[in-house]
Amino acid sequence: MKNYPLFGAVCYYEFSGDLIDFIKEIDRLGLKWIEYKYDKSLIGRGESSNTNIIRRALDDTGVGISIHTPFAGINIGSTDEAFRIQSVDELKRSLDYAAKVGAPSATIHGGQIAPAEYTRENWEQSVASNLKSLKELAEYGKERGVALCLENGNAYERFWLKHANHHGEMKEIRSQIIVNLFYTVDFGHGLYFSSDPSFMIRELGQEKVLMTHLHDNLGMFDSHSDLGTGILKLDSLLSSMIRDNWSFPVCLEMKSADDLQHSSDTLKNSYSRIFELAEQQRLCSD
Repeated sequence: MKNYPLFGAVCYYEFSGDLIDFIKEIDRLGLKWIEYKYDKSLIGRGESSNTNIIRRALDDTGVGISIHTPFAGINIGSTDEAFRIQSVDELKRSLDYAAKVGAPSATIHGGQIAPAEYTRENWEQSVASNLKSLKELAEYGKERGVALCLENGNAYERFWLKHANHHGEMKEIRSQIIVNLFYTVDFGHGLYFSSDPSFMIRELGQEKVLMTHLHDNLGMFDSHSDLGTGILKLDSLLSSMIRDNWSFPVCLEMKSADDLQHSSDTLKNSYSRIFELAEQQRLCSD
């Protein structure tokens, strides 16, 4: 289909196999992109760390890949400088891995502080630490041919005060770094602001968005639910995709094989229907 976008999936923790198995599963589903979490619980499985085998599997299937940098036990906005450096070093290892598997981009979470630690001074220090870390990582990624993509955070959580939950803050962060810092738009997180979070693509600048995550929820909790079970206006989002000719991957981020299968079917069927309607309207207007 003309201008068919890159649909893919994020490898979820609940998946029992290794990266090779997930590549095969994505190929079976007829998807064309993977975002793989560089996390100890995933990277240690089977052949997941064997980058030569992974590259061959990607070449054989024609599936593309990007990497999600680790976030558990990581805080690039820490006010503890030693911990910030430790976090940056761990993230650099994931960028090395991204380069070795041929990933053009890597998603990263912004830093954070705990609400109990909040003072104006601590927050300002965390802002400075977050920027310092992102600058260092963006430069490190550039040297390795990997674009760093800042993801909009999960604003539903109250356990942390996070940087980059809001698209306005994401733009402000990028304005102070610019070199090799792009965006990952998580539409599920964006449901905190709107049932059609596709507006974030226009707000951030389409040419600066290199990756997206797609999942549903009821507007109260970041549940990563099956498409069609929450408040997401999928048809409206897909209409924006077609109208603006998105070229970046749209990756389903589910938590089970059943949800991934169903969401994949829903996404492709809905896209085909909306695309055909758009084509009919275009022909009628010509």
